[in-house]
Amino acid sequence: MASGPPDRSADRFPVPALAPVVHDARQHHGHHHGPVPLRPYRLNPPLPEGPEIRRLRNRLAEAIEGETAQRIEFHLPRLTEWNGRLDGCHITAIESRGKALLTHIDSGHSIYSHNQLYGRWFVVPPGEPPDTRRQLRLAIHTRRYRALLYSASDIEVWPTDQLSEHPFLKRLGPDVLDETTTTAMVLERLRDKAWWRRRLGGFLTDQSFVAGLGNYLRCEILFVAGLHPNQRPCDLDELQLSRISHHPSRNRPLFVA
Repeated sequence: MASGPPDRSADRFPVPALAPVVHDARQHHGHHHGPVPLRPYRLNPPLPEGPEIRRLRNRLAEAIEGETAQRIEFHLPRLTEWNGRLDGCHITAIESRGKALLTHIDSGHSIYSHNQLYGRWFVVPPGEPPDTRRQLRLAIHTRRYRALLYSASDIEVWPTDQLSEHPFLKRLGPDVLDETTTTAMVLERLRDKAWWRRRLGGFLTDQSFVAGLGNYLRCEILFVAGLHPNQRPCDLDELQLSRISHHPSRNRPLFVA
């Protein structure tokens, strides 16, 4: 499964990439010692919204996408039945949808995870523990890295071809970082009866309006557009509607990076 449209969020939300694998200089003298262990890499956006989850997706993809999962461990009691069943599978793609992450594997399954407020991902080399006292919930072991999810409770295993029926995913609106999310699409949604008489400050964070917006993006959008959170689409004239749905320098919604 494709990992989604090209990501341009790094221009607006830069984040350092995973450190490259470096090799011991002694191998040039006939002694090959393999990659020098990397220091643990922590993927901890404080209050993750769409851009942070997309960045997290990119870092996880650098580490484990295309790799064979030597072992996948679930540490939530309701998921321990999956332990051992996905070992040896190929990780075909890491995908973000709004604030959710999907790890697709060639068994025909996808691991759904949502960080909520407390979930934290770490990427570490094998044998090197992360610096945390949190509870481990999910561990994906590959030859080069371990991707470890701590503290999250919203983790599920779904058949990939049934993800359209997932209770959270099926109600998502257009993705905030999707290149196919257009000005016309946002205007149409603003005029829809579901949102027309609702306050902007209330529904901008509703994931069924646009997926991936949270509190800080809501504040930024309203500030840049010069609108009050208590205003409703039905209170706005065409110019004000255009301010919230149209970026001044390109034909894209204001809040799409």
